Amino acid sequence: MKSTRRCISTALLSLFLMVFSLMSFSSAAHAVAVPEGDVVIRIVNSQGDPIENAKIRYQTSSWYDAGNTDANGEAVVSVPEKFSTITARAYYNGAYFDIRQNIRTNSVIEFKTIRTVVSLKNSTGDPLEGGAVKFVFSSWAEYGVTDINGQSVMELLPGKYTFRMKYEEGQLDIKQDISQNPEVAFSTAKVTVRLEDASGNALEGGKVRYVRASWRDFGITASDGNAVKQLLNGSYTFRMYVGSKYQDKKAEVAGDTLILFTSTETPLKTWTLTTSVSPSQGGSVVVSPAKTTYTDGEKVSFKAVPAQGYSFSGYGGQNGSEIINNILTMNSNKSVSIIFEQINTNEEYKIISSVQPANGGTITITPSKSVYIYGDKVQISANPANGFEFVQLSGTGMDSSSITTLPYNFDITGDVNITAIFKEVGAPETIIVHNITELNQAEITARKGNVLILLDDGEYVLSDQFMVGGDHVTIRSLNGDASKVIVKGCIYMP
Repeated sequence: MKSTRRCISTALLSLFLMVFSLMSFSSAAHAVAVPEGDVVIRIVNSQGDPIENAKIRYQTSSWYDAGNTDANGEAVVSVPEKFSTITARAYYNGAYFDIRQNIRTNSVIEFKTIRTVVSLKNSTGDPLEGGAVKFVFSSWAEYGVTDINGQSVMELLPGKYTFRMKYEEGQLDIKQDISQNPEVAFSTAKVTVRLEDASGNALEGGKVRYVRASWRDFGITASDGNAVKQLLNGSYTFRMYVGSKYQDKKAEVAGDTLILFTSTETPLKTWTLTTSVSPSQGGSVVVSPAKTTYTDGEKVSFKAVPAQGYSFSGYGGQNGSEIINNILTMNSNKSVSIIFEQINTNEEYKIISSVQPANGGTITITPSKSVYIYGDKVQISANPANGFEFVQLSGTGMDSSSITTLPYNFDITGDVNITAIFKEVGAPETIIVHNITELNQAEITARKGNVLILLDDGEYVLSDQFMVGGDHVTIRSLNGDASKVIVKGCIYMP
């Protein structure tokens, strides 16, 4: 009997030990942590393509740098085994985004950017090119410029941003969570500035400007009295010029807006000038004064600047034939083409020289040849006769139409016609004039008196009274033929 009890006790003990062992094994299995290992933090764009060089940080007990993503868009970090959950942070395009994740169940943390489209359309829904976009998450950054489709696109991390659109003089902000809507839409409003007389009749020719940060041209009122422009919503000041007077009006643009001006005066007509160069590589043109609009009767001068290997041929286009002595009168909208032609470097050119007066001196051309070719280097000197002094070289085919410093060196690019002008010692100061701008400058000198003004062939229209206040002021033809010099306007000599 005692032996039996010992066997039962041994069996019970063995059973107890087995159960204890199973319990201990189960408890140990539950407490074992996943061994320390690598965590991959990845960033890809909206198409799943990896993003390289994005800054990555992560947080366990504190924040640590994980470096920048590699060509696979990944940064790999080793996290101690005691941490099963971390917060990863990706920085990209001026913003950051956090993901908190259990790395023991998934050791890959992936960020994905959102294709964000900022668009600009006008009041009728047509795309507008050239809108400048900025955005801010923590600090302002450049976003881009709207293209021909009125869009600017960027990949951004999810989150809330402020987008700023600048167009013309306007500026508008939109705050938006791109996680909810990645399309940020801006639109302009149709702004009509109208000019009427006291009876409500439309007035053409009113010049309109506007300002928000700096003054800009808005347009000219048309025959219906309106000037129209697309602007972003916001506060603006509009200015209407009629003659020498102007009025200002402040207005809030919010949707289609009308700003009405009333005037007791009739505006002067204004015209536009369009220029082109043919061929495009042949050179350029300097227009003076360079403006968007010109008043009726205003004079515009042209200076053709040939490119290397080209020469100025003449004026073309719809109104090229109206240009006389490089001057065009603005009495309608004009279109002019400046025409250049490629130079034949083997073509022969001549230099024709003269002196004025005939007994005033001589002119020396070095080298002296009967013909020259393109690119030949030439030096010109003028030698006054006894009792005379040199004034200037005047002519065509040189770098300038008036040369006062000798000797003068230049390269042959075409035929040259040059005159050395002298004056008697003690004679009045001589001023040579080729255009209305030079004539107006000569007026200032003429006020001191003792001046000889020589006018090149052409027509000179004086917009204001030309005052000659000094004594002994003489105006003559440069080339000796007074019939080829026409001066219109009022010359006042007290």
